[in-house]
Amino acid sequence: MPLVRVLSVLSLIAAVTMTGCGREPASDGSAAGAAASALPPLVPLAVAAAPGSAEPHLSANGGEVVLSWIEPEGDGYALKYARLRGDAWDVPAVAARGDHWIVSAADPPAVVPVSARLWVAHWRVEAAEPYAYDVATAVSADAGVAWSTPRLLNDDGTPTEHGFVSIFPWGDDAGALWLDGRDLAAENDNDDVDLERLASLATSLRVARLGADGALLEQSVVDERVCDCCSTGAVVGSAGLLIVYRNRSPEEIRDIAVRRRMADAWSEPVMLGPDGWEIEGCPVNGPAIDADGAAAAVAWFTAAGNRPLLRAAFSADAGATFGAAIDVDAAGAIGHAAIAMLRADAAAVAWWRRAAGGAELGVREVSSSGELGPVRVLATSAESRPESVPQLLRSRDRLLLAWTDAAEPGRVSTAYVALDGGGR
Repeated sequence: MPLVRVLSVLSLIAAVTMTGCGREPASDGSAAGAAASALPPLVPLAVAAAPGSAEPHLSANGGEVVLSWIEPEGDGYALKYARLRGDAWDVPAVAARGDHWIVSAADPPAVVPVSARLWVAHWRVEAAEPYAYDVATAVSADAGVAWSTPRLLNDDGTPTEHGFVSIFPWGDDAGALWLDGRDLAAENDNDDVDLERLASLATSLRVARLGADGALLEQSVVDERVCDCCSTGAVVGSAGLLIVYRNRSPEEIRDIAVRRRMADAWSEPVMLGPDGWEIEGCPVNGPAIDADGAAAAVAWFTAAGNRPLLRAAFSADAGATFGAAIDVDAAGAIGHAAIAMLRADAAAVAWWRRAAGGAELGVREVSSSGELGPVRVLATSAESRPESVPQLLRSRDRLLLAWTDAAEPGRVSTAYVALDGGGR
């Protein structure tokens, strides 16, 4: 059964171009003057995921923590999930299965508990033409006991790319944020593409509200021009919804933008850094966001000036403004970041970084003042540029971690570290 990984030609060029641009890997991951706390010991958390399982996703609502992942099944895949019960994951259940899925480590499917009863699952499915795919969704109105018939999140019917979904609460309904290539359909309508016209076409960022039956209640465009293949993020803080994505200017500057939902409109984007990363193709390396009350933090990768960096920035006013960017790793960052708030002034960040013989998945604490704790290595990979996205989630007095073990045939792994105090 082939594993389909879909990247645009420009994205492939970008990935190849960036290989080898990094500086030498850090010897131990520490930074001069680092004073943030070292994370407590890692406690393995067994999960009944089969060999070949991959693409884990952690999400939570209230005290309900859900881990989802995909497994090979016959000639297709199954999207499975499990609840955390005390110190163990319960018996896995299946949200969806199929044999015409588009699977990419950089764009994992997910099962998300939006509320105590309303859950949403999403995954990518093949479209009628090569390199085109749609987003399928299913909804459960009884906390994962039964699932609705799948529907397409994007209803445009164009043979283009759709994906990189983030699910979030929207009143009594669910919200979905995704990258949408429908505006690029005009590119496929002509054999001779006018270069000026081509330059004006772009992937857009869209948002939709889903009802308890899975129906699309409304949808709109958030940003008409964004990076094509970088993951999005969404989180609810004290002032409402925050979203994060990689922006794309007409000059091909692809920096990270944060926007807030303000009543019935979106705020102007807050550009983090700014990095000023000019790159012709999508790097397939998106940001991550988390919030706890009025505190919020974002982690992301950039290679502006051919200098790969993993960076973070903090907000103390519910995302209205962010502080200066902090270099979490300036010595061999590959990216694919995850982030989880530990306190109002600190977060845990996980990411892939260069190492002898391939890459390693590290996690460290970062404070809003720029202090860095030591790096703890979670996993290693023989791949020079792994695409899998690690997962971090703070749940009360634990920091949960999930990743794909790269050793053949691969398997989803989870663990946690015990934290002081309460929390979410």
